[in-house]
Amino acid sequence: MKRINYLALALLAAGTLATTSCKKDAASKSNSEYLMNGSWKITSENVSYSLSGASQTSVIPIDNCQKDDKTNFNSGGVLVNDEGAVKCNSSDPQTTTGTWSLASDNKTLTIVDGSGANAFTGNFNIDQIDDNTLKLSNQADNSGITYKTTITFSH
Repeated sequence: MKRINYLALALLAAGTLATTSCKKDAASKSNSEYLMNGSWKITSENVSYSLSGASQTSVIPIDNCQKDDKTNFNSGGVLVNDEGAVKCNSSDPQTTTGTWSLASDNKTLTIVDGSGANAFTGNFNIDQIDDNTLKLSNQADNSGITYKTTITFSH
């Protein structure tokens, strides 16, 4: 009799697992949808590197004039940066435009901001993206040291 109870319990557990695993997950957004979901503000930036075998991380201070800046990833790959109410340099334009695109891996973001001599182009890994957080990173080598910059944005 005990064998039948254990068998019934095992079948009940298996049935419960099968039923719960068949439920559809809520549809998640694509990285493009997350990017285009409102204005992003920088919240932190740091650089990490290894020197003489020891890992180092330096926090890059965010100036007050940068804290109200907004970045918008608009449809059609249009990037708009707004300086906010407080500009770092009063002669800077209020907004700059550029382009953004995702690579086929959906994890590499290319940004071209501005034009001419002041243009910035960069490729970033998307380390985290959701409704509230965008974390980008890139790596660069300089004199045999690999530096990883990580920038975090939020809404």
